[in-house]
Amino acid sequence: MNRESSLLLTAFVSILVVLAFSSPNNLGYLPGRPSFVSKTQEKDIPYYPFIAPSPLTNSPSLYLHPISESETIKKTGLRNIEKVWASPDLKSSVYVTGSINDSGRYLSNLFLLKHNNLSSRSIISGAGSLMQEVKWSPDSQKFVFSTLEGATFEEDGTTTWYLYDSNNLLEKLDIDSKNNVVGFAGPDKLLLTADDVSSRGQKIGFYYLSTKTSDFPLSQEQFVFGDLQFSLSAEGDKWSFHRNNNALNGAGKVEIIVTKTGERNGLSVDSGRWAEIQGSVISPDGTRVVYEKRLSGQFDVGIMFYDLISGQRRQLARGHLGPKRWIDNDKFVINMYELGGTFSPAKTIIVDVLSGLNQVIDHYALAKTVEPETVPSGISTTQVIYAHENHEQSPKPENDSNLLEEYVIKNFNPATKTHRVLGIIPNNFFTERLQFSNNKIFFISPAGELKNFDLESKQISTVPIPGIVPTDKYLNPNSVVDMMVKGDLIAYQKGECEESLTQCSFHEFDLKKQTDRVIFDDIAEKIKSRLFNGLRLIDYDPAKNHARISQAGGDAGWSYQSIYDLSLSTGQVSLIRSCDSFNGKWNCSPREDIEESDIRKCGEDEIIVDTNQRFHLKREPNESYFGQFLACI
Repeated sequence: MNRESSLLLTAFVSILVVLAFSSPNNLGYLPGRPSFVSKTQEKDIPYYPFIAPSPLTNSPSLYLHPISESETIKKTGLRNIEKVWASPDLKSSVYVTGSINDSGRYLSNLFLLKHNNLSSRSIISGAGSLMQEVKWSPDSQKFVFSTLEGATFEEDGTTTWYLYDSNNLLEKLDIDSKNNVVGFAGPDKLLLTADDVSSRGQKIGFYYLSTKTSDFPLSQEQFVFGDLQFSLSAEGDKWSFHRNNNALNGAGKVEIIVTKTGERNGLSVDSGRWAEIQGSVISPDGTRVVYEKRLSGQFDVGIMFYDLISGQRRQLARGHLGPKRWIDNDKFVINMYELGGTFSPAKTIIVDVLSGLNQVIDHYALAKTVEPETVPSGISTTQVIYAHENHEQSPKPENDSNLLEEYVIKNFNPATKTHRVLGIIPNNFFTERLQFSNNKIFFISPAGELKNFDLESKQISTVPIPGIVPTDKYLNPNSVVDMMVKGDLIAYQKGECEESLTQCSFHEFDLKKQTDRVIFDDIAEKIKSRLFNGLRLIDYDPAKNHARISQAGGDAGWSYQSIYDLSLSTGQVSLIRSCDSFNGKWNCSPREDIEESDIRKCGEDEIIVDTNQRFHLKREPNESYFGQFLACI
């Protein structure tokens, strides 16, 4: 072959290669397979994903933080993110977006994101709630997840488990709907749990991907509730789990055990009473364990480290924290929650378990570096009034017991898509309800008083309800604990309406007449319930002399809810619904739907408001705004 022919052949082969790797079939565009939307090519380095409110829209957005300090943070541009799960190698993430359709049904969408080039692949869309966490394989080549369809308060619904692998194939797994996947116990095996109602524990088993069969060799052993109580090493040959030694009745204890996967007895890492020891996470090589240990209170948690080889034990961090995952055998991720703020993590700490050095990822502060907030202050004409948590709140309580939870009050103009800050209110952490009436926003302060924020004057005033005394401790018999406002009338609950309901009364206050009417002096006696965790107003209609309350409680996997109608004129109380559940499985009597999506008219637009503190324009169903919808004026 001469030189010219050789060059022509080389060029021809090169063209074929380019065409082959540019072909849709080689980029995942195969019949029945999801497809990638590719962006720019970048170097393949690990990034830790985190969700933070966008400074522009307050919509939960996805950002990527590099593990190497020499790299910069990435803005993915992905909005309305509900959950995200990073692969073990931190080079991919699975994330969930959700939406509410016009009929009020919740729909989930699952995607796979490549960190290097920000390409997203749709895995499944329009499904029911994704109830279980995504479980990655140790080699980051596949993951399992579940969807839940047809669930109501009366029906459990159907859970379906899927396997997605690196060949872009989605496979439905033959796993019983009542079982839960804890994680990979090896390349071909999944660890399963199933509720054992008879013993109020869990039975443990395995699902084999090659044979599509399962068994439960540990069906008689009792374990503490929740799949976070089980953790597997990277090879799946070792596990940590929480062994329940009659801890539920208060006489025994919970132990963290580390041993070979499938075995019951092993090294006891630590022990404590129910809820004192939680969430153990074993290292990839199975030689270390991180877990949380409650110290002096609900928001005072110690993240503990234990080395199985050396026996070293020490505290990595302390505060309102929760353990998350290992990055490798030396680095561990901790979630930090703001006191008085949201239950979503505000910061992520990556700590070196040996040196104690850590890297803090401040979610909202970093989001502002790549998406600076540009909304002006002021007020416009046709607008939505809404509130969301102050993501920059300094977490100082107004008193030692009732934590401060600041809310930013904003207006949103549907026509111009602008968000304007109107003010900040100091709300009570335990009573998050806000109400709008007569151009004012009503809220309960950390001191237990009813206050309002005037949109025109931007001033905060106290509603002069007789008998309400500000407190510097927990809400007490002289505190407002819940309320709803309609026009000039306020229905409110006064006293200790949580847990014991020892002194809980129901009142109606008239703002114009400045009069207070006691409707139920002892609401606990009226409803005669067996276990109290709280009463909450869910409807108030003074024109019909009607109100409705929800009373709910539970413990150790068991929970219940009852709905009552209240006649404000006769003092009559009627039970309209009552149901119980064990580990989320409800068995309820027929009922009316209490909370549904709502449609509000705002100028030329219709606003869809759902029950998850978010709203969207009906004409733009895929762009949600997160916050409490208060009014359209």
